[in-house]
Amino acid sequence: YRKRKYDVVITDVMMREMNGIEVLKRIRTLNPEARVIILTAYGDAETAIAAVNCGAYAFFDKPVEFNRLMSILEKIQCENEERENARDEHLRLIMEYERLKKAHEALQAFLNNKTVNWR
Repeated sequence: YRKRKYDVVITDVMMREMNGIEVLKRIRTLNPEARVIILTAYGDAETAIAAVNCGAYAFFDKPVEFNRLMSILEKIQCENEERENARDEHLRLIMEYERLKKAHEALQAFLNNKTVNWR
């Protein structure tokens, strides 16, 4: 994950090197925006609570219902698109603000240098 970041990570709870909660914690420190989905065949309330408290996006018992998983992935895709659109709009607004600020400064300079003759 350090070499290539992903928007979504699906991991199991029970693995040899580390458990899914540890994977979740590490990924969240590397990329807080990553969505981590945890799967388990050994679902219990304690593990589910730990997953949610550590920032898991979703927690599924095995066997995973394919339609539920696809629904979650579609939701994540929509959220990513909305976030990207919001970033684009934010950048557009920053550029527009800078353009208007320069126009305002130019207008102020023009008005300050203009002598008004009232007669």
